Amino acid sequence: MKNLSARTKLVIATLAGFVVSRAAGYGISLLGITLTGTLWNSYWLPGFLIGFFVTTRLLNPTGAKKALRADAQARAAALALRAAPGAGLVIVYHEGYVGRANGVDISIDGHELVQLKSPRFTAFDAAPGRHTLRAALGGAFNAASPPGETSFDLAAGQAAVFGIKLAMKLSTSDIVLTRIDDPASALAKLKGMQMVAAATMAPGRVA
Repeated sequence: MKNLSARTKLVIATLAGFVVSRAAGYGISLLGITLTGTLWNSYWLPGFLIGFFVTTRLLNPTGAKKALRADAQARAAALALRAAPGAGLVIVYHEGYVGRANGVDISIDGHELVQLKSPRFTAFDAAPGRHTLRAALGGAFNAASPPGETSFDLAAGQAAVFGIKLAMKLSTSDIVLTRIDDPASALAKLKGMQMVAAATMAPGRVA
């Protein structure tokens, strides 16, 4: 269902949940007749719960994605604020209790790199120049939450560090994306977090 529209995903997930709910309810009612000789009047409740579970799993409401732990060498380079020769370094971290259940998709210049849960961070090299960093909540339940976005200039050998927090509202969450003026000041916080690797190279990354 990865490449389907949100509406199509909703229809498929709802129909699948309904079918599973009816089948499970029917099976439970037969079990009741077999075991007790009478029809269980509350058979619909477990069937409904099973169907609801199937629907939410298919919709992936929190947009959770797997993330790979960065190796020790990459982590050491990030904590030393060391970029590849001729490139700049971008570090993004996600903190706050709210973010533990919600993955934030990180992309630069329209190229998705990794998903961050709290408390985690990632680091990647990018070519010198102007870039646009975007952080967006994934999943069907977060479709109405606006993404956080910022543009910045990056020089060779420079480290740009950004922090992410979620501000909860009644039905949505705002992503607060903040650039840290002094990258070194964030190191103590980063040392206490797990680092995850960006899935692919940032555009223009210097190998």
